[in-house]
Amino acid sequence: MLDQYKNNVSLIFDELGKKLTDGKGLDYIGEEWELINMNADRYLDKINTMYAIQDLQNAYQEAINNSSNNVKAQEKLNALMK
Repeated sequence: MLDQYKNNVSLIFDELGKKLTDGKGLDYIGEEWELINMNADRYLDKINTMYAIQDLQNAYQEAINNSSNNVKAQEKLNALMK
């Protein structure tokens, strides 16, 4: 009796999962969700990297601008920036 009850509950959840996921199943949807999150993390890593590079470039530009009287310092900073 208990086994039959467990089987019926399992079948109900399987059917519910198929209906909620357009027949693909909850396992498939879970894998898709993981892939979406992994791609979002990669995107954010790229954005953060680009931001850090831009921030560093701005710091070099500011240092170059602040050393307007020293051409050698400007050349060295410009070489470092490149």
